[in-house]
Amino acid sequence: MKSTKRPKQGVYARVLVLEMSKDEYIIVYDYQDGTACLVSTHCSDGYLKTEYCRERFTKDFGDLSEELAQGKMYIQDWNGSKKCYPHKTTVDKEVIEDAIRWLCVGQVSIKTHIKKTNDWESAQKRIKSFLSKA
Repeated sequence: MKSTKRPKQGVYARVLVLEMSKDEYIIVYDYQDGTACLVSTHCSDGYLKTEYCRERFTKDFGDLSEELAQGKMYIQDWNGSKKCYPHKTTVDKEVIEDAIRWLCVGQVSIKTHIKKTNDWESAQKRIKSFLSKA
């Protein structure tokens, strides 16, 4: 794992959005320095949860879920308890934009790649491929 520092403002950003199901997405931010960071979503307890992972990883990761589990994470519940996070059970544009804003603080230009996948293994392959094309 690398540093948790945010990128400088105004730097060009590349984002990969992987749709695993209607309530499970993985959003990956490529720092273009050989490291990346991600946000994931899933539905639990009747509402959507977003997990903002603070640790960076490289394209040479092993099992990404194990690597990220060792780092710091911020979790946001979309249960309606905060006005800016209304009750949601599926991912929509607002949820994706929230994740991208968190990952890409101060970015001027963002290029987003949206892909569908249905399992964790293929998601990890797509992430590695995405980061290799930086």
